[in-house]
Amino acid sequence: MASSSMELKLHSPVGAEPLTYKWPLSGVKFRYNKGMEIAETIRHIGDDIPEVQVAMENILKDFDSKSFESMTILCHRYNRTINSLLQLVQGTSKWKQRLGQQPSRSLLKHIIQQVYNMAVIDPRKLNNYLPFSPEVYGEASYELVAQMIDQIEITEDDVFIDLGSGIGQVVLQMAASTRCHSCFGIEKAEVPSTYARNMDYHFKKLMKWYGKAHGEYSIAKGDFLSEELRERITSATIIFVNNFAFGPQVDHVLKERFSDLRDGTRIISSKSFGPRHFRITARNENDVGAIMHISELNLINGSVSWTNKAVSYYLHVVDRTKLEQYLKDMKSRGRFKEVNNTLETTRGRGRDLANGKANCVIKPADPSSNDATSNSNWKENEKNEADSEESDATTIVNECDSSCGGSSKENSEDDSTVRPGQKTPRSNSSGRGRRVKRKVLRKKLVRSNLPVRKRDERVMRRRSAM
Repeated sequence: MASSSMELKLHSPVGAEPLTYKWPLSGVKFRYNKGMEIAETIRHIGDDIPEVQVAMENILKDFDSKSFESMTILCHRYNRTINSLLQLVQGTSKWKQRLGQQPSRSLLKHIIQQVYNMAVIDPRKLNNYLPFSPEVYGEASYELVAQMIDQIEITEDDVFIDLGSGIGQVVLQMAASTRCHSCFGIEKAEVPSTYARNMDYHFKKLMKWYGKAHGEYSIAKGDFLSEELRERITSATIIFVNNFAFGPQVDHVLKERFSDLRDGTRIISSKSFGPRHFRITARNENDVGAIMHISELNLINGSVSWTNKAVSYYLHVVDRTKLEQYLKDMKSRGRFKEVNNTLETTRGRGRDLANGKANCVIKPADPSSNDATSNSNWKENEKNEADSEESDATTIVNECDSSCGGSSKENSEDDSTVRPGQKTPRSNSSGRGRRVKRKVLRKKLVRSNLPVRKRDERVMRRRSAM
């Protein structure tokens, strides 16, 4: 048989250009079995069209994927069935209903696998990367993305972005299985981004062949940390980032980007950007975790390409209300002031996170302004109060020393007066020990919130016990 005739064709169920497979179907050991792919394609079409399933049921049970004659009979039987059905229903309402629908979950998985087989010529090249670098390549499985879709509510107003999209399979799955307004993927590495362009081409071709619809999407090559993409990231409502191998520097820059996200934005990552039970304090009020609710997604084993074990993925939901509530509580305690209906704080950018302006520059206060004057007065009053408390504590300690037999200095002078020929007696308590005790006592008195009267009684009890 001539080499030109050594090929197999599958007709489209909606009349599009047929798929062509050249024989032999598989010539490289690590590549897939194209014969089994043809059979699976016919089975999935039978799931959508019952007439095809009835006509092909018996022959799909008995065929040889390594025999050209057997595969030719299989393809011819399928093509005759499809051609006869198209003549009956093409142009009718039943045929129109078949067009423009999203594929089922099982069919979409098969389509993406077909696209991968056609686009990724040599999968081994994807593993050529520098170990322990941000360019470490890893794929999220179809089942993992499907679980994420089930656990988060996606609407027509959502905008999805995959940061480090690799070959783009997550973007394709989101575009074909959800109602997202648009999907976007960005990849920096050369080999994955090249394969991503091939994936884009074959995905659109196969979706047209099956007669299935998908949402708007795009895949580009670039660095998601660049300033050109800042606005695009901050405008997203769903962000997927596989940051399991990212270093602390990349995570730090991502946190800065995420601090500008709108409330309600969801981030799915393989490494959490903060503790799940984040408690806001004065030390961490500037952290991006202060404006996020973090939870762990329940996923199955084998959800990623680099391990068969269960990998934790985390859902971050941006919510500034908890930080705003914290700032209001601090204001009620006198730590903050309100200017132009916004909460001002002298500690970092906590107010900017609450107001959605995390990247604005905090300028120093103008000495001539009322805000600066009030701020300095507030600090001066606080300092005067602390000084007065410390002076009161010192007075109390001195009075206690006098009532208990004088100060440490006076005791040391009395002890130093000895008769000629006698040895200097060793004091039971040295002056250093007394100074340490008085210093500790002063600190405790200053930090205490007890009235002066109770402090005096407390000091006396301690001195009498010494």
